Formats: sequence, structure tokens, C-alpha cells
Amino acid sequence: TPLLHRLAEGLNILYASVERLESGVAWLEDGRKLAGKVLVFAGGASGAHLVGLGGRFTPGSVLLTQRHFKQARSYGVYVAGHSLGGSYLPHQDRYAPHQTQPHEVEWLLAEAQKLLGYRPAFSASWAGVRYRLDRNYLKEIPGGFALTGFGSAAYFYAPLYAQRLLKRLTGKS
Repeated sequence: TPLLHRLAEGLNILYASVERLESGVAWLEDGRKLAGKVLVFAGGASGAHLVGLGGRFTPGSVLLTQRHFKQARSYGVYVAGHSLGGSYLPHQDRYAPHQTQPHEVEWLLAEAQKLLGYRPAFSASWAGVRYRLDRNYLKEIPGGFALTGFGSAAYFYAPLYAQRLLKRLTGKS
């Protein structure tokens, strides 16, 4: 999106799989290593697991609907834009990759029937794992900081915690 491109101006962005993190060094799956004064690793649930942050890992799936929902609605599941989804599987104490299963699709469509009065047509699915902490979203880790675990509260808390992280990085209070 244009906003993300503007936010990334002047940054060296690399899309790669990280195998491990050590004091400001990211070791990539292909054997390369990245190091820098400031290293920002956007690792999601798998990254939180990689650095041992604890928390809850909730697998789930989203269906890409053919209909566009201009107004977000939620009750058991949610619809917004071209998405139908929900966090409905049991929380796990560790990360494991997730793949959409047929019974999940059926559950999402049945819940959408309750919410919308019909089962929306869909063209694809996406599976992922949500990571959530109940507090302490800014954690010090060896060689840096982890800013993560907001879940759906990110819209409220992320700007505040990003400002706190910037103050710690620059030494300003």
C-alpha cells in the first residue's frame, strides 16, 4: 500500500525466513546473517516463539469472500472487506504452522449463516497463527526489544508502545 511504502522509505527491507536471533544478529535459513545497530524483525507468532516470549498462539483461518463487506460485522465470526474469519481454535502454548482444514471452512460458513443469514461464496482461504500477550507488549530480549502480542488491540496500543520503544532506542525520556 502507499502508506507502507512511505513508512519504509530509507529502510533496507529484506523478506527472508529467520532461523534464530542472537544479540542483534538474525541468522537466516539460507545461512546468511544480518547485523546492525538497529534490527527490526517482523516475525509475528513464529518470531515470538523463536525468541521464547511465551504468550498464547491461536491458529485460525480466513476465507476470501467474493462479496465485499463495506461495513464490518462480528458475532462469533467477523466479516470485513473480502474476509470472513474468526479465532475459534484452542489456544496453544507454542507456535506451530497452521493449514486450513475442511471442518474449519464448514464452521466459518455455518457461523456466517447465523451472522448474515446466508453462507457467502469464497474463492480462497488463508491460514495463520495469532499471537497474544495479556500485557508487557514491549519486552527486552538479548540484543534488543520485542514489540508484539497485541492481538486485535494493536490499533490502540501499537502507536503508544512504538513511541516508548523509540524513546528507549534514542535514550530520550
